Amino acid sequence: SFVLLRLVAESLPNGVLVVDHNRGIVLANQQIERQFDYCRNDLLGQSINLLLPEGGLTEPSQTIGLEQKLSGRRRDGLEFPIAVTLSPLKVEQALFTLVSVVDLTERQELEQAASLAIDRKVEFERLIAELSVQFINLPADQVIESIRDAMLAARKPIAGRPTATSSSPA
Repeated sequence: SFVLLRLVAESLPNGVLVVDHNRGIVLANQQIERQFDYCRNDLLGQSINLLLPEGGLTEPSQTIGLEQKLSGRRRDGLEFPIAVTLSPLKVEQALFTLVSVVDLTERQELEQAASLAIDRKVEFERLIAELSVQFINLPADQVIESIRDAMLAARKPIAGRPTATSSSPA
């Protein structure tokens, strides 16, 4: 029954919507309220297109069980990345679609941070490799002088960029 479905939906960690054959929202759980910043009573009877800009949701018969990456739209109009999975649902002889919604914002931020960390590591390893080649080919008595020169070069201001010690023209 619908009462049992409502209880199950509330216990799930993902956002859950149930939509009818006209794409009207007939059930929304607490996670949906948090994700989209709507009170569920404001969502009931509304088209799912309110939450999914440009009607990004494809027909359930084509994507049952497949995750779709879409944009969700919060009450304030801000769009955010979501993953949506559709499942057919028959309740009291009526057909509905259960829509599971996962906010991907945090996952994308973690992926970007990991990618940036990898880029920095590769750049550092490239620098070490370049310095290693330079120092291998230097006589031992020139290594310290070369390090000193590199440190002085690192302190020089980049052309056009003021430093803390440079004065601005009057």
